[in-house]
Amino acid sequence: MSNLNECILEIKYKPIPQIIDCRGLWAELISKQMNLSEWSITDNRIDIFDIQNKERAFIGFQNAGFVINDSPSEKYFSDKTANLIKCLFSQKEFEENLSIYRLGVRLKVCREYKGSFEELKQKYISKYISYGDEINKIYDNSEPSYIFTSINFRSHSNNYNTRSAPMTNAHLINFFDRKIILPKVGLYFDIDNWIRPKSDINESQIIKEIAGFIQLNWKKFEAVTDLILKK
Repeated sequence: MSNLNECILEIKYKPIPQIIDCRGLWAELISKQMNLSEWSITDNRIDIFDIQNKERAFIGFQNAGFVINDSPSEKYFSDKTANLIKCLFSQKEFEENLSIYRLGVRLKVCREYKGSFEELKQKYISKYISYGDEINKIYDNSEPSYIFTSINFRSHSNNYNTRSAPMTNAHLINFFDRKIILPKVGLYFDIDNWIRPKSDINESQIIKEIAGFIQLNWKKFEAVTDLILKK
């Protein structure tokens, strides 16, 4: 997984007030089980993270999740999120079946482009957001200097909120929250894959859904980039 990426899991569930009383105990437990050395506690949330802050788990009274910068593989992120879910369900405060309002996995990723920004922009326009001469005429036949597309899709089972754009490193620095070496030009893709379960779901179902979302997100990214960048 050589692409610059940020992977995010978030579960929003029916409020569990007892979590407020368990913050210290859970911070220590999750720190050990997920090999994350640092933690902080606020009024209604626990954050557990590594010293570089590349990986972060969080638990609140109505949501929980995990964030990783530059995951080395799909499996690594799947294993980390599964570990977090198992930690949560090992606590008596989490019922066997959880009432979830929203379960989602988001992928922010950039693939480096070796050509110029103008070349990538033209590929993006022609393959992904084609518009006709009528639009050009409205804007006096001027060339778009910057493009950022937001499209939401809904299938019979999943919702996909997507954003994408050809970017220079000056643009990319606004979308990846850390000091890293950014490519000079890249294709940015952001997909939030989520559902609202129709009934309460258990630990194994949640882990299965998350693993499926992670795999789907990368497949969508590969398909979109293949479409835009192919000759």
